[in-house]
Amino acid sequence: MRPDSSDPSALPSPSGDSALRRSFNRLYDQNIERIETMAFLKLGNIHDAQNAAADVFVAAWRRIASGDSAVDVPWLYATLHNVVGNEYRRRERSARLDARATAVFASSTASVRSDDDRDLIAAITKLESADREIIWLVYFEQLSNGEVARILGCTAAAARKRAERARTRLATMLAVAADRGEEGVL
Repeated sequence: MRPDSSDPSALPSPSGDSALRRSFNRLYDQNIERIETMAFLKLGNIHDAQNAAADVFVAAWRRIASGDSAVDVPWLYATLHNVVGNEYRRRERSARLDARATAVFASSTASVRSDDDRDLIAAITKLESADREIIWLVYFEQLSNGEVARILGCTAAAARKRAERARTRLATMLAVAADRGEEGVL
């Protein structure tokens, strides 16, 4: 997906020079597949690969717009290398933050008294981040669907549906653990 050149806030204008625009379009058309493929090989996720490739071509556009004509395949790969490095660091920070948040959540519930409560908390910590968030907001913070919707940037109906789905996944996880006879192991 070519960076949207019709959105003036997305990319700087090279003084209206259509030759620069054609040069960029040619560079993009000739190289987008190879850059996306390499990004996918490095990141293992098509969405992240497409975002990384878009970042590479935004940087290329900015460089071309500034008058630098030294944008070639090696430059694209070097830029991709930097973009992928930034993505790896973002993922590491996110994982560390998620681990810390899980530890804080688990320690804040350490005073839970019953085994059922401990099992519930253990199951919640095993949910995906989005499910943990909505379970927390709806059931622990006791926020309304409207309030949750404002936090998540969606409609109240979507917030209600997300909460239902998260609750279903949590119930399934608890039922599977109960069938296996696991106590406090979730």
